[in-house]
Amino acid sequence: MKKIIYTLLINAMMISCANATHLGSDLKIRMHDYRAMIVELDHINYNSPTTEFNIDELAPGRHQINIWTLRNHHHYGQPRLAYRGYIDIPAQSRVTARLTEYQQLKVVRIEPKYVLPDNCQTYEPYDPYHYNTPTAVVPVSNHCGNFEELKAVIRHQNFDNTRVKIAQEYMRDNRICTKEVSELMCLLTFESNKLDLAKFAYQFVDDPQNYFRLYDEFTFDSSVRELSDYIHSRS
Repeated sequence: MKKIIYTLLINAMMISCANATHLGSDLKIRMHDYRAMIVELDHINYNSPTTEFNIDELAPGRHQINIWTLRNHHHYGQPRLAYRGYIDIPAQSRVTARLTEYQQLKVVRIEPKYVLPDNCQTYEPYDPYHYNTPTAVVPVSNHCGNFEELKAVIRHQNFDNTRVKIAQEYMRDNRICTKEVSELMCLLTFESNKLDLAKFAYQFVDDPQNYFRLYDEFTFDSSVRELSDYIHSRS
């Protein structure tokens, strides 16, 4: 009898652990300028400087987080406390956050970790107002409406440099495809700015195999060669 009870207890513990793992979420954090940082999460210090902090199977709920930044990209200098606060993690999600230039931790993307069939999808979108705290933020959704809004904003800018900066800010937080890069390039006046945008966007596209289609957006062969060389250098 004792043996049966012990076996049932072990099985219950294993099921409990399995369910806890299934609820776990993945968290990714980076600086707005890709500077190296050191992260402390729930009083656990991850001492190795990194430009992108990743942790898997994080329990859902509120987590205390401290972030120190280093002076430059070469991991030199005395760490400086850049953020101290909390981040709210929903269950079964992939969460991407960015520490802005204003030292705010902004959640820019939340995606379901497990995609279930349509008839049993239980994932609920993240509600940024569930917690009434100043650290709650609105995640940036990635859909066609957002991209159309982006183009509208860019069209209202007078200078190419401003248009490029707005497009770059969008791409840091949203997925993008080659066709959308092409549409953004068409909103620019000068070829040099089109080339700069195409180079910057390459690291964010979902379909790099189609990037050759951007060559038609250029007037000069030198721009085509420069973009081609850049793509090969990144491969």
